[in-house]
Amino acid sequence: GGRCGGALRCSASGKQMGLAKAEEILKAYDAGHQEAARLGTKGLGGGTSATEWADAFEDREGVRAAVEAMCGEASRVMIGICASDAGSGVGALKAWIEGLGLTKGMLHGMDKDGEPLDMDTFGAVYIKYNSMGGEISQPGDAMLNGYAGDFRGVYFSPTLPDGEFRQYAVLPLSLFPAPGGGSGPAAGGDEGLLDAVAPLLAKLGAKAEVASFDKITGSAVIRFEGDANLKFGVEDSLKGDPRVKSVAFVDF
Repeated sequence: GGRCGGALRCSASGKQMGLAKAEEILKAYDAGHQEAARLGTKGLGGGTSATEWADAFEDREGVRAAVEAMCGEASRVMIGICASDAGSGVGALKAWIEGLGLTKGMLHGMDKDGEPLDMDTFGAVYIKYNSMGGEISQPGDAMLNGYAGDFRGVYFSPTLPDGEFRQYAVLPLSLFPAPGGGSGPAAGGDEGLLDAVAPLLAKLGAKAEVASFDKITGSAVIRFEGDANLKFGVEDSLKGDPRVKSVAFVDF
């Protein structure tokens, strides 16, 4: 067996499937998704129609096992995530990386000149991940950017020994379960990050909870409701925690 894009593990179900079968499954999914987009009338380029097709796709276990099998023989894995907001995008990134045992790096693009961006108004995102890194990035790094399209899901590009370009898309965001057993793609442990400010926020009629927190990168995504000015206090409190390197906010 190979290695998962530079990582050391892949799930058992993927190992049991041969590459030929995995490629057959993913090519069929890719063709079905493209047809749904071509025939669809919803969203830019049929993106919304294709996403509805993907959401209704029944054999997710087969697709997941095929992705795992490809990953198990890949020297590099590139992932592109299209999501409606930063919280769901980062959550899906974590689920895919942990589900496939890929290298974890830094998540870039959630701040500008060191100041965290307000993800409430950021809108849809595209996150590009590379297990091997590049000229200006390290292995496992990811970059978050704005996204104007209507597709939602994951572009999966494994580099296999034959060196041929492969891309299968657009796979479901929730193909891999959220870390920690949560059902949603943005689930994650709160690590007690908001314990110090939660009582004060409640008194002021606001509320906040951790949408996701990556212990490796120190990236925290916070769901917030209330006076926007209170976000500065929440951010200051979190930045005082040595585990936190970046903070972004999304709506409840």
